Amino acid sequence: MENQKLEILVVEDTPIHQEAARELLKEYNVTIVGTFDDAVDSLHQKKYNIVLTDMFIPQGRGEMQRDKESASTPQDLGTYIAMYSAQLGVPYVAICSDSDHHDNAQTYATNDLILRQKYKPLTGSVSKPMKMGENTLLFNIFGMAYKTPDGRIGTEKEIGDLPEGSEPVKNWSFVLDEIKKYDNLKGLEQKEKKVGVGGNITLGA
Repeated sequence: MENQKLEILVVEDTPIHQEAARELLKEYNVTIVGTFDDAVDSLHQKKYNIVLTDMFIPQGRGEMQRDKESASTPQDLGTYIAMYSAQLGVPYVAICSDSDHHDNAQTYATNDLILRQKYKPLTGSVSKPMKMGENTLLFNIFGMAYKTPDGRIGTEKEIGDLPEGSEPVKNWSFVLDEIKKYDNLKGLEQKEKKVGVGGNITLGA
C-alpha cells in the first residue's frame, strides 16, 4: 500500500472551482461531483477520508421534485451533504463557500448557529471545528486562490503580480492544510495502511 493516498470527495458545481480542485488536490485521489444526487451516490460507492462541499449545489436528477427545473437550480444542500457524510462516518467534512454571496436567511443561520463562520474578504476564513457523531469533525473553511489567463492556479503570493483577467477560485489546498491542523491528518495515510483501502479512520486512533 505504499502509494495509497487520501480519498477526497469534492462536491462543487462551478467548473472553474472544479478545475482548481483537480489542480490543487492532484496528489490525492479526488472524486469531483456537481450535484447533491451524485454526491450521495459517491458516498454510497466508496468510503472517503474527507468530504469538501460547496454550500449551494443543484439537486441533480430530482426524482422527488415536481418541477424538474428546480432540480438544476443551486440550493442550500451542502449542509445536508455534510450531515449525511457525518452519518456515514467520514472523519473530516468541510463546507467550503464564500457565504457573502449567498444572501439568504438559511445560509446565515447555518453559518451562525452551526458553523460559527466569520468571513474575511479575500484572505479566507476558518471556523472552529464541530464534532458530529462519534467520528466526524465538521469545518467551515474558505480560502481564495486565482486562475490566470494562461492557466496557472495558485495564491497571489505564489503567482506574484496577478495578470489582468485573473479569476478568483477556491483554494482547496488551503482548506486541506487547515483541516490537518486539528487532528493528525498527516498520519492518516499511515493509519489507512493498517485498516486497508477505504477503511474507516477513528479520530485519535
